[in-house]
Amino acid sequence: VPRAERAKARQDCVAEHVALSGDDLRVAMRDCIQAKFPGVQLYARDGVTRDGKPTAVAARAACKADVDARGLTGSMRTAALVACFNEKRPDLAQRAECRKDARGKGLDGDELRKAVDSCAREARS
Repeated sequence: VPRAERAKARQDCVAEHVALSGDDLRVAMRDCIQAKFPGVQLYARDGVTRDGKPTAVAARAACKADVDARGLTGSMRTAALVACFNEKRPDLAQRAECRKDARGKGLDGDELRKAVDSCAREARS
């Protein structure tokens, strides 16, 4: 969806829901904007991102349920949770690793964001 069309839809939706605030506004805006572009999935729904991957929240919850079912505790539990999440969302795991490396170099703010984006882009290639 072109940026100008999204901006126009956002303005229209804000005008329609001017009396709302907080979570009510957030939900109403999401529903309103999605209704303006019915053929396109704009937001993650039901634990799945727009590109079909599990959301980070859904992946963590599934991993937690799996690890809890196995009865692991302590460092074994932590290691199993990390391994499970890295398997379900390797893209986010790579970004976390890039962020850790960049912070180790003392980067912060815009420099940190640029370094993480660059590192993640290189890892995908």
